[in-house]
Amino acid sequence: MKNSLSFAAVFIALFISLSAGGQLIQAPSTANHVPSKVDLFAGYSYWVPNGTVLGSPFPNDNKGMIFSGAYYLNRTVGLEIIGDWHLENSNDSMQSISIGPVYRRRLDSGFIPFIHALAGAAHVSPPEVPAKDPACYCVMQESAAWGPQITLGGGVDYPLPYFHHHLGARVQADYLYDHIDFEPIGHANLNSGRFSAGVVWRLGVIAPPHSPKVKR
Repeated sequence: MKNSLSFAAVFIALFISLSAGGQLIQAPSTANHVPSKVDLFAGYSYWVPNGTVLGSPFPNDNKGMIFSGAYYLNRTVGLEIIGDWHLENSNDSMQSISIGPVYRRRLDSGFIPFIHALAGAAHVSPPEVPAKDPACYCVMQESAAWGPQITLGGGVDYPLPYFHHHLGARVQADYLYDHIDFEPIGHANLNSGRFSAGVVWRLGVIAPPHSPKVKR
């Protein structure tokens, strides 16, 4: 729990400093302010599950990858799909996929904070649990199972001056709720944190609305 709070504090502090402290950075060029049509993100992900099965806690997972793609209908609102893959070891893993709306807002400093709310499914391996026979002094490892997942979170992008400002950097923090039924040992309700950082590739351009022509 202490490690999860530390990682959460680091990501929240980084999010606030990037969003609110953008005035300390040199103003970006005009190309930096052109809203993209499609954002493709890939990066590292740290998963901090918060839940138990028969009293056995899920371990934190620092070996993860995350990918997402967002298609924007206009300058602020779009549809996003996210997939992640975490593998602590052969017995502890989590993969998920979800889809939902995303909202962004470009700041004058060039930073682009965003929030999203998604729904999907997760494939989670349970932790080792004590065997039902108390004389055995051994543990059981059940197979991974699927369950529904809800994601709430957000992050911030900053377009970089490379490849004509198509490349950007991203930090992201998400809350994940998973309900997984591990028959026959029981079920788990996970209130997890997922902290990610990586690069985003910005494609296409959303042109500003045309000003109405004034008849003379």
